[in-house]
Order: sequence, then structure tokens, then C-alpha cells
Amino acid sequence: MNKIKTKILTACLIVVAVLPLSACGGKKNALDVIRESGVLRVAIIETGEPFARVTDGQPEGIEPQLVQQTAEALGVNAEYTVMDREAALDAVVSGEADLAMGGLSEQSGSSRGLLASLSYGKRFLYFVTNVDVYVNSASDFDAQTIGICGGINPETVETLTLSGNVQTLSFPDVSRAEESLTEGEIMGFFCYEDEAEKFLDDDSRLVQSLPFLVWEEYCAQALPENAELISGFNVLIERQLEAGGDQ
Repeated sequence: MNKIKTKILTACLIVVAVLPLSACGGKKNALDVIRESGVLRVAIIETGEPFARVTDGQPEGIEPQLVQQTAEALGVNAEYTVMDREAALDAVVSGEADLAMGGLSEQSGSSRGLLASLSYGKRFLYFVTNVDVYVNSASDFDAQTIGICGGINPETVETLTLSGNVQTLSFPDVSRAEESLTEGEIMGFFCYEDEAEKFLDDDSRLVQSLPFLVWEEYCAQALPENAELISGFNVLIERQLEAGGDQ
């Protein structure tokens, strides 16, 4: 059993105590509905290691571990549907899913009126350029075209283009972004650590960790009427953080 899962299992003991209490009382609430259905429905976005990867159709990683322990605390099974970001959020709004997870920030569901959990992990962004290009401040992006690699939240992109004079190009994979960089179509491109590591041994590229960049903090999203579910989920996260499991 890996280190993270051990911490989650310990925290599950607390969640078991919290979730049943929230369902007490005469009126049936969202937790009662989930229990009666026997299924916790999760719309999940594949983000890769370590949060949510899909192997043979089955999600694995930190986020599915959190879901599994919450489902066990409720006495139900976890049912996953792998979706893209917008579809996952829409599934929660329409009631087709109880939770949406997978690289979602606190702001991801705010325009849809969704309730976010506490953050259970974070990812840092890096900027890859040709070796002679240096970035000292956000103003260096002014009047430039920059690449955004797949998976980065739109809310994060907005913070990178606050000057209003920055053009962005989205790339589904690193290889296409690298071609665009070589051809001079972009000044550089933003990506996560696992993508940036591919360029550390390339003398023609420079990988920069920019001090003015914010990191992405990941949260689960649910409807406001599922506040009890989010509360129990938050207990799980708090116990993980207390045990030193912040990512």
C-alpha cells in the first residue's frame, strides 16, 4: 500500500463518522439519494500522473483514491465517467454526476454556481523557450504569442494574459508545441513539470520557473445541494494534509 493511500485510509475513519450524521433528519437529502442509488457518480477528467490517469478504462491516482474512500464511507460504489473538462462540469449541473474531478480549480465551476471542495493538490507551471529567451516579468509577454499545453485550466490562462495584448495558441501535445517554438510561431509555451522535464537535457531549450506564476490548486466540484458530500470530502482532505500528504 503506498504512502498516500495509507493516509487516506486513516482519514476515512473520520469521514465515516461525518457523512452519516449529515443525512439524519426526516427530510431526504442528497446523501440519502446517493445511498439509495448505491452509486457515487463521478465525472472525471484525465490529467495523468499523479492525480488521475486512466488505465484500461479504469481511473487511478490520487483523485480516484479520494473518491473511493468517500464512496466506502457512504456504503456505495464509485462509478466513473471519463469526460473532458466542460462536459464534466455540465454533468454535475444537469444532475448526471454527483462530483466532477480532474485538475479543476476553485474557480472552474463558479460560473455554473458549483460548490468547490478544499484543495487536495497542486501543480506548478513552467515556461519553455529557446535558449536565448529570458522572461523576468509578466510584461515580457506583451505583444507576444505564447503556447499553452493541454490540460491547463482556462482560469490559469487568464492570469497569464492579463495585459490584454497577449495571443495564445493551445497545443494538445508537447511535440506540436516544440515545432511551433522552433518555427518561431510562439515565444515559448507553458506546461506542467512532467512535460518540462523532457527539455532539461536539450541545450537549445530553456526551462524557466517564473516567480510571478501561480500554481494550480485542484478541487472537486458539486452542486450546492450536495454540500454535505463536499463537507465529508473536505474532512478527508484535511486529514490528509494534517498527515503531510499535500501534493
